[in-house]
Amino acid sequence: MTQLQRAERMLACWDDPSTLTNELQNPGHANWKPLDYPDTLLLEVESGIMVREVQESIADKMRDPPSARNAVMQLNMGEGKSSVIVPIVAAALADSSRLVRVVVAKPQSKQMLQMLESKLGGMLNRRIFHMPFSRALKVGPNEAGALGSICRDCMESRGVLLVQPEHILSFQLMGIESAISGKMDISHHVISSTKATKTSM
Repeated sequence: MTQLQRAERMLACWDDPSTLTNELQNPGHANWKPLDYPDTLLLEVESGIMVREVQESIADKMRDPPSARNAVMQLNMGEGKSSVIVPIVAAALADSSRLVRVVVAKPQSKQMLQMLESKLGGMLNRRIFHMPFSRALKVGPNEAGALGSICRDCMESRGVLLVQPEHILSFQLMGIESAISGKMDISHHVISSTKATKTSM
């Protein structure tokens, strides 16, 4: 199917040498096997694209960082970071054994939410969870337990949690403050949820 779509794209751009050259230079599936990453194949088919070698190379390092340590990647603007790399990495990591977060700054949050919904919400059938959090929120034991349930639901359903850095910090600080003030039931729920979110990208 992806090769048929590629042929259709080449026919459509036969009078555009630059676009045609880009298509010819990307035969697809050169450094990855669709059987290993079926979600990536589904994303290709639904989006009508072919993942480029450089995109898969970066995605591979994000899925399995060298030496199992944090890794920093850089790619030029317009090279498919948000539209290709983040969705295929998130889909691969969200395997129901861990909670996967996509952390973005506030200005990019709305756009990333729309992108993830469009890329992962179709044939891949992945839910995108969005849990804004602020220290100004008044959270009791029931609310703290509900937050933990949302995290578990996201993990077990192979969903992806979209958060902002300030949401994470506020959530962690609430757990610490609750423990200091003796609200151990709230602190327990928050700290348990925080531990569950250690796997992120």
